Amino acid sequence: SVEAIAPLTEVFPQLRLVQVDLEAGPGPGVEGLSDATRDLLQDSAYDAVVVCNYLHRPLREALLGCLNPNGGLLIYETYALGPGAETPAGGPSQPRMLLLAGELLEWAGSAG
Repeated sequence: SVEAIAPLTEVFPQLRLVQVDLEAGPGPGVEGLSDATRDLLQDSAYDAVVVCNYLHRPLREALLGCLNPNGGLLIYETYALGPGAETPAGGPSQPRMLLLAGELLEWAGSAG
C-alpha cells in the first residue's frame, strides 16, 4: 500500500507514489480500465512499477509500456506454478491466475 511505503518519500523527496486499482474500470484489459488509470499507464514513464498479488495478462503490454524506456524496473509479486506444476498453498487454484515458469522472463524479452 502507499501508506506502507510513504516513509520513503522522506528519504527520496522526488519519489511519486501512485496506488492503482487495476480492476476499478468497467471491463477487462486496458480498454476496461478507468480513464484515470489508463492515463496513468499510457502517459507516463515510471522508473519502477510494483505489482502485488495480481496477474491479468491483458495488462502486460500496458505495464511494460509505462516503464521508463531508459531503464524501468518491473517488480512483480504474485503466485506461480511450482516446478512440478503444483498450485501454491493458499493461492489461486486456476492456472490462468498463476504465472508459468519463465513467463516474466518472456515478458521482459518481448519488451526489448
